[in-house]
Amino acid sequence: MPTADTNRGQVRYSTETMWGEVPGGQPVSELRITSESLQHQKDTRISQIVVSDRQRSDVLEVGQSAIGDIGFELSYGDWEAFFESAVFNTIASATLSSASAVFGASTITVSAGINFPTFAKDQWIKIGTAGANDNAVVKVVSTTSTVLTFTGSTLIASAISANITGRRLRNGTTEKSFFIETDFSDIEAVKYFTGMEASQVLLSAAADEIVTGSFSMIGGAGAVVSTSVASSVTSAGRNTPMTGTANVIDLREGGAPMITAVQSIRMTIQNNLRALRKVGSKPAFGIGAGGVDVTGTLKAYFEEISLYQKFINHTNTSLSFKFKDVSGNFVVVTIPSVYYTTGDPQITGQDADVFVNLQWVARRDPIAGYTVQLDFLPA
Repeated sequence: MPTADTNRGQVRYSTETMWGEVPGGQPVSELRITSESLQHQKDTRISQIVVSDRQRSDVLEVGQSAIGDIGFELSYGDWEAFFESAVFNTIASATLSSASAVFGASTITVSAGINFPTFAKDQWIKIGTAGANDNAVVKVVSTTSTVLTFTGSTLIASAISANITGRRLRNGTTEKSFFIETDFSDIEAVKYFTGMEASQVLLSAAADEIVTGSFSMIGGAGAVVSTSVASSVTSAGRNTPMTGTANVIDLREGGAPMITAVQSIRMTIQNNLRALRKVGSKPAFGIGAGGVDVTGTLKAYFEEISLYQKFINHTNTSLSFKFKDVSGNFVVVTIPSVYYTTGDPQITGQDADVFVNLQWVARRDPIAGYTVQLDFLPA
């Protein structure tokens, strides 16, 4: 009899239209995972009835839910739905196509008859032209219906037809849940879960490493069947995963490019979710949403004292890091308001580098009104 092999497994998902809906022949999409630990969680209680032979009279099931992690390597286009679940919002997409535009060093102007779509302050946009500004990715600092203004003086003055694209995702309040199944195809066994939401996402970029992450999921309950309940399967994308060495092209602190070499940066978005229980139902009947906590670490070589001073002085700052894959797709992470909470450089022993290993905590930016933003910009 064959046994299940990890190399034959496949994880697939679909977005639920109603939380915890019973699956029934819906299309699903394949996920490119590095690992999964999704599990049906059963809560039990041992009967407290006293019996004269000292034995336990029963083990009773009192509740069900589902938990577990999905590990991934960051590749463009594969995980957008899960990032939406992790920040409780939907990607806001806007495109201006084939518009006659006048470029200044830090502005784009269109005529009153065209008007820009709903681009927002602080989001990153991608420009497509036939000229020198083609594939430029810039950060919006102010908007009107006809003028976009950007950080820095990065554009080349010209008048040309342009395509301008923005796809921003900011933390919000809209829950998004999934049906997820793991198919052990070599033994005809499928475990599946409903009502699954991203309680936490971890994203890590380090020197000499692939950019990795994990989504910690929580949901209603699990089940097992012999074959997939899906009607069809959409294959995962095939964009090349990104690395911390080759694909982190811009790392900013306090709005300016980092002047200190960074060994690693990590970010965690934690939603503090909880399974909801009620009398008359063993499975959870919903997921309770907590507050959003955005934290992380920045491990920098100790080359100068400005970062350490910000920790000592409790100075508010910001962080952003921009990924670009080999095909020209971008993922940009922006945390507009950050405080460092630890970070003393230390002599750890002989023959070692000294680091400023900063832990940071984000807050709702009092001007921008959000805590974290992710921009997904296609090639």
